[in-house]
Amino acid sequence: MITRVPRFLIAFVAIIATAGPAIAQEGPPDNRIAATSGSSQSGGLEEIIVTAQKRSEAIKDVPYSVSAIGQEQLEQQHIQSIEDVTRALPGVSFGSGAVQGEDNITIRGIGSQTGNAAIGLYLDEVPIVTQNPWQPGTYTGASEPHFFDMSRIEVLRGPQGTLYGASSLGGAIRYISNAPDPDQTSVTLRSDLSHTDHGGTNYDEQAVVNYAIAPGTAAIRFGVDVGQDSGWIDHYKFLGCDLSCQQGESNTQYGAVDQRDVNSQDNLVARLSALVRPSDTLSVTASMFYQRQESHDTSLYYPYIGLWAQDKLVPEYGLDEMVVGSVTVGADFGWADLTAISSYFSRENTKISDGTYYNSDFIGYLADFVFTDLMTKCPDCGVAFDSLPGPAHQDQRTRTASQEVRLASKTSAQSGLPFSWIGGMFVSDKLIKVDDNEYITGANQLFTQLYGEPLQDSSFGVAAPNDDFGWSHVQEDERQVAAFGEFTYDIRRDLKATVGERFMFDRSYWDYNPGGFFTTGIPFTHNSANYSGNTPKFALAYELNDAVNLYADVAKGYRIGGFIEPVTVIQQCSAQFEQLGIDPNHLPLTFQQDHLWSYEVGEKAQFLDNRVAINAAAYHVDWSQIQQSFVLPCGAPYTANFGSAVSNGGELEVRGKVTHNLTLGVNAGVTHAYLTKVSPNVGASDGQDLLNSPAWSATATGEYGRFVSSAMRGFARADYSWVGPSHGTYVVTDPDYNRPSYSTLNLTAGVDSGNLEVALYAKNVLNDTKIIQYVLINSLESAYGLRPRTVGLMLNYKVGKPKP
Repeated sequence: MITRVPRFLIAFVAIIATAGPAIAQEGPPDNRIAATSGSSQSGGLEEIIVTAQKRSEAIKDVPYSVSAIGQEQLEQQHIQSIEDVTRALPGVSFGSGAVQGEDNITIRGIGSQTGNAAIGLYLDEVPIVTQNPWQPGTYTGASEPHFFDMSRIEVLRGPQGTLYGASSLGGAIRYISNAPDPDQTSVTLRSDLSHTDHGGTNYDEQAVVNYAIAPGTAAIRFGVDVGQDSGWIDHYKFLGCDLSCQQGESNTQYGAVDQRDVNSQDNLVARLSALVRPSDTLSVTASMFYQRQESHDTSLYYPYIGLWAQDKLVPEYGLDEMVVGSVTVGADFGWADLTAISSYFSRENTKISDGTYYNSDFIGYLADFVFTDLMTKCPDCGVAFDSLPGPAHQDQRTRTASQEVRLASKTSAQSGLPFSWIGGMFVSDKLIKVDDNEYITGANQLFTQLYGEPLQDSSFGVAAPNDDFGWSHVQEDERQVAAFGEFTYDIRRDLKATVGERFMFDRSYWDYNPGGFFTTGIPFTHNSANYSGNTPKFALAYELNDAVNLYADVAKGYRIGGFIEPVTVIQQCSAQFEQLGIDPNHLPLTFQQDHLWSYEVGEKAQFLDNRVAINAAAYHVDWSQIQQSFVLPCGAPYTANFGSAVSNGGELEVRGKVTHNLTLGVNAGVTHAYLTKVSPNVGASDGQDLLNSPAWSATATGEYGRFVSSAMRGFARADYSWVGPSHGTYVVTDPDYNRPSYSTLNLTAGVDSGNLEVALYAKNVLNDTKIIQYVLINSLESAYGLRPRTVGLMLNYKVGKPKP
């Protein structure tokens, strides 16, 4: 299949590529312009420094694909969520959870719809990975720190197992905070007020204080961020028709609007950090991060009612709290640098889902079509249960304590030796607890009214205390130990070879304690499993000349296995398991690890005194023994290792300072990720595309700035993003099977006087209302789209006092 690239994208690349002669003919830059953000003192692009390889270095010197979004770009392009990040950078995509913090992240087609995470996530040096520990479809979502006082976001594409471990099968995303500055006392205030079409007013208020306690030696940094995002989804009154309905029709009627903007979200973030440098060779940094996100409903709506409309019986409330604490010690021995990080990560995600369309309907179906005693006592009465609210409560708590100690030699440029190395140890203990309760409000009373007997005396045979038809309490304890290292040798001055390896061992324990009708026949289950693996890496880096670096990289990715929720006896699934070659009398309770090999080549170049930067990469990935979740025709969810896949593609990032006032850029990526071998009867077929992986994506950016007075600089920015078609499911009859392409335009204009910046901005300027993802539950379609057009005003004020 040939992917068509938008003509505008081709033209945009041509403009930048041909800008060189024009740039070369210009005279020396105006110093005032050269000193502005985004440019170096020589008038070129600002050099980007990252720590992707556990040491500070220019992004041009990292021999694999890395992108970074700095604080200025985050603020001025109003990048506020991981969904915005995926549209700003190529090769990164998402499956929406319809609430911030519930998204599923994919890099180069590699993601996780179940089981353990496939993308490593870090806040500074702290792993903040969560996972689905038990049942398909209950994925908590990727941890997403609010983009507050953030220095940059680094996206590392391809497996990063050598330095980052088993959770980075497809890549890693690192959220890097601003560190305390002992050289300056400063106060930064930021206010953002905006309005969303079909919604209301949004606000975000931030304050950051950096205090140099002992200039050059010690500092503390404290910040608070308080905000609210208005909703734009309206709730229509649910109309139940009770016994007058036909089976399956009770949820298709609705009344007038009774509540507007139900999907609002409140945010609170606080961060405290301190830095002490007793000497030039020793530093200690302590940090504590707290975040609370409260969502009053999801951003899903029901197309059969209309745009931005739904009539849920149960508001899908969510509360996501995260605490991240760490102490980092750094010591310079002269010949090597020691880093020790002690960290703690805690996340509690409490949410309520509307189970009306699968729990309430299911009870009604059993009463009308399965249990003959109830069919005789009150024919066709089960449909009345369809109108009862079915709140499904889930609370998932993750606690991770970790310790990493590593020693890194000086670079060859620093030491004068033809080699450099890094090595270390990592240990962690992750505890996950999940409580799940499936309620059907009023079911006991209605059942007795209709059938003249309590639920437990009927064919159901099990009581539902407090209308709870099924519950489970799950606990998983995962303990991991790893040793890792990389060695780089300078074969020649312009040619470097790197080999790396990580050995890891994991011991996991699992307890599953169920109860209620929905878990009939499942006993208390205790299980344990051991996993061990390694993730080698090989890389070559060649400096073609002072402007161009070439590289080739081969790396292995690895992900540990996990546990499977037992199947209840009310789901008659024996025949379907036999078709899969699985003995239904001895169902496995674990799925195994999967792994992949990634092959990448690329170049990183800076031309014309760093006024043009071009980074390009091409890759091929072989993924084996994929951890997959599927639902059998009997309704039982199951997870196992079924099949293999391939992902081919590439990314291109071009940025050019066309004139002293104008900077243009374009990012583009193509991905063809598909299944190559799939076991029969698992709901997928050979050749189908992997999920949440657009065929292509591109973003064009432009920035113009000039001084309107001696102390005031005006600026204007625009970015236009295209996202290509993708698939959200392997079921071809599901409306989410074919996800359409879409685009969005964002604009910003303002003035900057140094201490004060004022900007007017608009996101989704063209107000694209296209449905980009669907969710299908028991034939009920719900839809997700871009946030409607949002227009706002941002003020950023900073005052500072440098050290004497």
